[in-house]
Amino acid sequence: MEDSRIDDVDRAILHHLQRDARLTATEIGERIGVSDTTVRNRIEALEGDGVVESYTAVVDYERAGYQRPFHFTCSVPIVDREEVARDAIAIPGVVGVTERMTGRGNLLVEAVGKHPDDVTRVARRLTELGVEVVDETVVRTTLHAPLSYLDDGEPGTESEN
Repeated sequence: MEDSRIDDVDRAILHHLQRDARLTATEIGERIGVSDTTVRNRIEALEGDGVVESYTAVVDYERAGYQRPFHFTCSVPIVDREEVARDAIAIPGVVGVTERMTGRGNLLVEAVGKHPDDVTRVARRLTELGVEVVDETVVRTTLHAPLSYLDDGEPGTESEN
């Protein structure tokens, strides 16, 4: 790919990868009407261009024996935000860090633990990094949708209405 623009075939491939990254190139190709070679080549290009950064498993922490995830909304001086984000992700129990561009709560930290004390430990470690914890919330549910939901339908698939 010469630039980061993606076409309908790329969007269809991304849609299926986001729904189930375990699908084979053959399975994706059959679903969107292109050859498995085309799918493999497109995936390689999407990976090479950084459009596809990684493949990961979505874990249900409660079913894995942990408590519901906690979100810490934090305030960090803008000049320190990137470094603090890298330090925060290294704290045991922290499973995600999001740098926010605007607002007082410019760092969102997601953590899990097996015991209520684990959350307190994470909050303490965050404050040791110079972070002001503005708010703590327990996460009930997080929903995700593939990229294709930004469009009017599912590219490469028929509507299921």
